[in-house]
Amino acid sequence: MRRHSMQSPFTHQSIPSCHTSHPDDPIPHEPFEATLEHNAPHVSHQAASSTSQSSGLSGDSLAWSEGSTSDSEAPSTPPDEPLAERDLTDLDKVVDGLAKLPTLSIHPGATHDVSATGQKTSPDESPKTKRRRASTQLIAQNASDIQRLLGSEVTGTTFLQKFCCGGGCCMAETVPPKTAASDFEAIQIPDNEAFRSLGLKLEALTAETPLTKTVEVPVPTVSFSPLPSMESATEKSSTYLKHPPEFVQPHPPYSVFAAPLHNARFLTNPGAEKQTIHFDLDVTDYPVESGTVDFKVGGAVGVTPSNDPAAVEEIFDTLGIPKFLRDKPIQLNTQGGRWPTIWGDEQSRQLRTTRRELLTWCTDILSTPPTKQVFRLLAQYATSPAEQKILLYLCSAQGQGAFCDLRTSNTHITLLQLLHAFPSSRPPLEQLFGVLGQLMPRFYSLSNDPHVSSTREGLAGRRLIEIAVTVHETVSYTGSNRTGVGSGYLERIAMQFIEAERAGRLRDAQANPSRKDGDHGRALRLTVPMFRGLMANPLSQRFAGADGPMMLIGAGVGMAPFR
Repeated sequence: MRRHSMQSPFTHQSIPSCHTSHPDDPIPHEPFEATLEHNAPHVSHQAASSTSQSSGLSGDSLAWSEGSTSDSEAPSTPPDEPLAERDLTDLDKVVDGLAKLPTLSIHPGATHDVSATGQKTSPDESPKTKRRRASTQLIAQNASDIQRLLGSEVTGTTFLQKFCCGGGCCMAETVPPKTAASDFEAIQIPDNEAFRSLGLKLEALTAETPLTKTVEVPVPTVSFSPLPSMESATEKSSTYLKHPPEFVQPHPPYSVFAAPLHNARFLTNPGAEKQTIHFDLDVTDYPVESGTVDFKVGGAVGVTPSNDPAAVEEIFDTLGIPKFLRDKPIQLNTQGGRWPTIWGDEQSRQLRTTRRELLTWCTDILSTPPTKQVFRLLAQYATSPAEQKILLYLCSAQGQGAFCDLRTSNTHITLLQLLHAFPSSRPPLEQLFGVLGQLMPRFYSLSNDPHVSSTREGLAGRRLIEIAVTVHETVSYTGSNRTGVGSGYLERIAMQFIEAERAGRLRDAQANPSRKDGDHGRALRLTVPMFRGLMANPLSQRFAGADGPMMLIGAGVGMAPFR
């Protein structure tokens, strides 16, 4: 484990020659001559301060980006929540723990004096001007060093609990070895392709394996109730499958805008390894939100995608939900949290909706790795003892390794895959909503200046924004290709437009050859649910006032090619 110094590179003029760095090779290397036990502790106070402040770096950077690119007091995308004062105190304890660990001297071979404060000084260094240290210090190189830093098993777990990934790796316990006793009963593995695709390693698991530290059954936080008789008689609008419900508001109180699709075309040839689609979206009627905030080159737009309708229908069929209930208006009751509003206030809600609407627009069924709460809920409703044992194993300390492997080696596990892998488990839909994640917007960089688009032929007075979307495809457990949530949604819209254009051109080849490009596709009145992103890439400001043509090469900087 290494600790990186945050010292400024502009305060020193030379790089010293030592065991970890050399002027001819400034990249630090691990020292081999010295040992960890024969060195006095030395941790830079400046580095400790930098470490204690690094937890808020994400929020600070976001605030700077917004402050440097926004022209008004428009609402902003909520940044990561800063650590509470208690958490900062715990983080200081981590730094103190590092300070107590013996570290390697950064000037081997020199004669050092230890001051009253325990700080080393060398003869060639004065208190005012210190020579530059190597940017990386080795603080641990074996298990005993880590154990000395963390302390005992109990205190070490408590020490770093707030700063770990949350997967529970520190709570892992081993599974007892199999026995040859007469009462030995092997676990019966589900015989289906969906389960085999999970790649679970269950060789040590038996029907009698004791499981400890299993997570609790999730408390229900979502429920359905019938609407009053007058409201239930009113059917939902026929457009609710084309646009998210009104309560889905990425930036309250502003709603998602239905941007008319002006044009769509493939930028890649058929058969290309990756398909890229160009979209022209009409934002002429985009509502004024606040001040003079507008679409900018280097900015982004958020798209609120829907789940694949075929996957939604199959989940209904798998859970055994009757067809007459899927589109029936109901009242949704939540007990806190932001779901299903994306970034709304954390509070209880009573909303009028349908089961299909919630599963289509508000719930991530394709892209979020399953959590232990999902496995625990499936275990609660599994009627097969073998399936229940495996699901409980994934929620226990003994199955921590299998759980981590599942989330890291198989990152595209879908809800439908889990339901097919454990066919005896059929939890209620409302309880699934309580443990599944929110379907979040996808952001795409702008490829043009909408003011310039108004000068294009036939677009007088109209404003278009352009985005390019690469369709993300992976192989599913069935062997077929599955697309990403956002790119797959936009691909479905684009294919409707492109197919209408292709069919219309064949009809008009002789009857009306003067018809403009895109007229047939626009006749479908397709829209893309989107909203203006509240942040712009600060790099774009450098090019805003440039004169003359420019060629920019910057792969990976978060800016789309623009014109």
